Parts: sequence; C-alpha cells; structure tokens
Amino acid sequence: MLVETIIAARKPKGFRPLAISSTAKLLSEATGGIPSNATRAIISVATDAIRWRDDGTAPTASVGIYVAANASIELPSRESILAFQAIRVTTDAALNIAYYGE
Repeated sequence: MLVETIIAARKPKGFRPLAISSTAKLLSEATGGIPSNATRAIISVATDAIRWRDDGTAPTASVGIYVAANASIELPSRESILAFQAIRVTTDAALNIAYYGE
C-alpha cells in the first residue's frame, strides 16, 4: 500500500540505481544524481542487506538502520533524500531509487 499511496500523491521525477559497497554512499553519487524537483523517494534494496542513516552521519556495517534485501525504504522529504547514506552489511548490495515530487 505504501507505494500506491506515494504514486497517487506524487508525480514520478526519476529512477536511479546505486551500487553499495564497503564505503558509505550518498544518493547523489548515483549516475544522474538526485532530480532537482524530488521531494520523496522509495528505495528498494536488492542483493544484500544495508545499513542507512539520514542524520548527516555515515553508517557503518554495524551501526545504522538495518534493511534486509528485498525490503523498501521511504524517504519523506528532500532533507532526508539529501542526507541519506548507505553501506553494505556483508556483501555488495544494489539500491533502486524511485523519486517523486509535486
């Protein structure tokens, strides 16, 4: 239901894949960066687990919010999108990011 709610309330603004490895990455490091008009994001975690933070501090493999492979994260604001950082837990992971805006 989460995805349907966001899609109904927002217009798609872009899609970006991002590889996650042993160094924390920002969403802006994805090819194409963050769309300038993006105010929400849905991030699907593929291949392996990650940890993330959006408070301006980089996560580590053992500190941050744990998200298993095949789970999704919603970022509800531009501030969260800009501050989001992720790192792999054990092996490299992939993020698929869908951006939405007004």
